[in-house]
Amino acid sequence: MACPAVPSTQESAAPAPGPWKERLTLSLGSRGFPLGSGAWHAASAAGLVSAACVYTLYGLYFVHLHAGFLSREAAFIAVSGMTPLVPPFDAHLAAFPHLLGSALFFGLTLGLLCGAVCMVLTLPAWFSGRLGPGDLPLFLAASGICTYLGFSLENAAVSVAAGILCPAAFTAAWAFVLAKRCHGPSRTRMWPLFLAVLCAPQLVVLASGASMTHIRDALVSSPVLSRVSDFYYRHTLLAADVIKPVAARAQNIIAVSADLGPSGPMPHGTLWVRTADPCGVRAARLVVAPGPLPCPSVVAKGDGRPLNAGDRVLRVLARDADPNRIMRGSIGFFLFSGPLVALFAFVLSLAALCLSRLAARAPATAAALLALYLFACMPAARCAALKVVLENRPEKVSEYATSGSETRRYLAVTTFPGAVAEETLRRMLTDPSPRVRINALVEAGRRRARGLLDEVVALTRDPELNVRTKACWALGRIGAGKALDELERIAREDPEWYVRDYAYAAIGLLKPEAREILLTGGMEIGRR
Repeated sequence: MACPAVPSTQESAAPAPGPWKERLTLSLGSRGFPLGSGAWHAASAAGLVSAACVYTLYGLYFVHLHAGFLSREAAFIAVSGMTPLVPPFDAHLAAFPHLLGSALFFGLTLGLLCGAVCMVLTLPAWFSGRLGPGDLPLFLAASGICTYLGFSLENAAVSVAAGILCPAAFTAAWAFVLAKRCHGPSRTRMWPLFLAVLCAPQLVVLASGASMTHIRDALVSSPVLSRVSDFYYRHTLLAADVIKPVAARAQNIIAVSADLGPSGPMPHGTLWVRTADPCGVRAARLVVAPGPLPCPSVVAKGDGRPLNAGDRVLRVLARDADPNRIMRGSIGFFLFSGPLVALFAFVLSLAALCLSRLAARAPATAAALLALYLFACMPAARCAALKVVLENRPEKVSEYATSGSETRRYLAVTTFPGAVAEETLRRMLTDPSPRVRINALVEAGRRRARGLLDEVVALTRDPELNVRTKACWALGRIGAGKALDELERIAREDPEWYVRDYAYAAIGLLKPEAREILLTGGMEIGRR
């Protein structure tokens, strides 16, 4: 059944396009928001999914590239006598599901950010009800913006291709949905009411000062959402390796031209390779030479001081070897500067429209779904309310810390952790709640509480990934007794790369690991 045409006096007054333009023009069947607003939401959602898919493929290219690099780096580090954090053939680097999971990080950040750009730039076509050659400048603008947001000097051609493909995929999915749907006035009178109800619990949580840390804690406290949390952390480091600057990486191989002066201070996790052919060290993340080389490198001008005096190799020179700086900034902008919140609001708006339409046909079902949503939000809203009470009455912190309520114990150790007695903190380290254990570990580390060392060591074998990472963090700050031995064991044996990374960083506080070797003709001939 064909969708009925939507009459418009503006359309009749507009000049008819030429024959070739008529053939290239697609009627979207409606003119503007809120007429057919449900169709616009559905089309925009389809476009966002398409954009996320494009940048997931884009991310897959880069994580595969970096997985190969990390394998070479790990093999070189191992034969040089240092501890590689990820073995050369580890599943994190070799298994396709791991690569795809890491690539998804780019789809859900860069992809959604570029999709949001396309969503804004397709609004003129939506309001006019037609998509045609006249919209080409906006398509080119979207391509330029997406190219810039995801730009990488590692492969500029791939960045440009993704920047063009993303608006094309978004527009194709967006136009397909609009062209296939009827666009009569929709039954959305109750949409504002449903949207207000859906937003209310989220606004309460935001008003209480929720942060990314609180979101992490909420995830680990739910048996279902903890799987999402573990998935994220298991794939974080490979995706992060794509965008991290050299100075932020846990381990680095630095190839140094043999004719440069002494290296000087060597930061934890660095392997310095002296060679007459720095470009030949394929596992090196940074190449330093006194002049330009045919491979990507940075130039160190001799001034009589050691090469890395004042940590200048990683602090200053490495800034010139940061090919993904723009991409990293775009992801940070998406996560922390508003677009993520705006897209979450879009999802709530789409859900409100669906509930409004459902209410017109099956009001009991819509009411049941809304009640289920509010019930799921109650723990977060209750936590926010109790937090406000504690902030206004800090003398209740002891009562909260020893309460039988998991929420109150959690609020005590996150709101006023310094006021929690050490014996109470000891009990919190064995608390049934993982988010209480996590934050108790953070406080134990801040206090450098040697009296809690045994409890902290025990938590390095906790089943929760995030508990083990914070146990490593705390051990690095306590630094007493068997802390170093435990951290070295974890860096070698823990099944999770993310935990091993935390352990290695903590080792750097107690016994930094760095080495310099000399290569001639590709062979190691000396070590210092």
